[in-house]
Amino acid sequence: PEPVYGLTDADLTRMDHYLVALAGNDQTTRRALGLSMLGVGAMAAAATTGLMLDSKTRHDSPVGISSLGFLSAGLLTTGLYYNLTKSPGARALESFRLELATRRADPAQLFVRTEGWLQRLDAQERARRKTMFWVFEGLGLALVSAATVTAIAPPKDATNPYVGPAILYTEGAFIAALGIFMLSQPTPNERI
Repeated sequence: PEPVYGLTDADLTRMDHYLVALAGNDQTTRRALGLSMLGVGAMAAAATTGLMLDSKTRHDSPVGISSLGFLSAGLLTTGLYYNLTKSPGARALESFRLELATRRADPAQLFVRTEGWLQRLDAQERARRKTMFWVFEGLGLALVSAATVTAIAPPKDATNPYVGPAILYTEGAFIAALGIFMLSQPTPNERI
């Protein structure tokens, strides 16, 4: 048979199905990450509250407690943002369908533009995954280091000198494990 050039309706339908799958995976990943950030942020907020309730710790470590409070606020805010906004995949599907429905763009150009956007998105997601891994590993290491310093040289008149380090060790391990989990997860494009 003679080769056929151009774009068919089947090609557009396949792209739509691909974008639907991508949007679903992307949104699921975004929600899971958002919920994880909310969980870690809630743990950090609980630790901050617990440390603030101990008047000696509050007096001895105001910078550490403030840092933990800012960390919890940042994680809670980011977690809420991730859970309340659309993922890039969902926005791409919405844009593709809108442009196709209104026929503002030539379908072939729309297809090529969408394919190029998907390739750039995949590269961004891989870079973001690696960056998040290292951020979480660094944060986990910082928490474990702070816990070790506090455990080795606890304040002399602390009522319970091991509560703070125990909480920090737990959070550091959890955050480092979360970073490893993020790195192990395929991007939505890789899953599809």
